[in-house]
Amino acid sequence: MEFDLLFALKAIAGVVGFGVGLVLGSLLSAICLRLAALWLNFGEVAYLTALKCAVLSNFVVVIMNFSIGFNYGLMTQLLADQSLSVRNLSFAFSPVYFLYVVALGLFVTAAIFRRTIKHEGDSSLVPLGDSFALASVYYALTFAFFIVVSLVVYLLIAGILFLVGG
Repeated sequence: MEFDLLFALKAIAGVVGFGVGLVLGSLLSAICLRLAALWLNFGEVAYLTALKCAVLSNFVVVIMNFSIGFNYGLMTQLLADQSLSVRNLSFAFSPVYFLYVVALGLFVTAAIFRRTIKHEGDSSLVPLGDSFALASVYYALTFAFFIVVSLVVYLLIAGILFLVGG
C-alpha cells in the first residue's frame, strides 16, 4: 500500500513539475523568440504570440522526445536480458541520435512558427526559409540563455557551499 501511494505522489509531482517547467521555460523562451525576431528584422512579435509559439513548440518537442525515449527504454527492457541496467540506457544512444533529435525539433519548431507568426503588414504566413532561420536563431539564443542561467546557478551553489564549508 505504501508503494502505491509513493508511486502516485511521485507521478503527481512529475506532472506538476513538467507543467511548471513548461510554463517557466516558455516564459523565458518567448523573450528569446522576440529577440530572435528582432535580430532577423522580422519586426515586433507580440509577447502573447511569442509565448503561444514557445509553449506549443516546447510541448510538442518534449512529448516527441519523451515518446522516443520511452519507446526505446521499453524496447530495450523487453528485448534485452535482465543484466542490462537502466543506468546504462543513457550510453546506448549514439551522438547521431541527438543530432537527429535537434534537427527534428528544429523542423517542428519552424513549422509551428510558420503557422503562428504573421507578417506585420499583410498578416500572411512567414515563408518557410524565414521560419527555419527564426527557429535556428531561437534555438541558439535559448541554448545560450539557459547555459548562462545554469552557470549562474552553479556559481551560487558553489559559493553557498564554500561559505558553509561543504
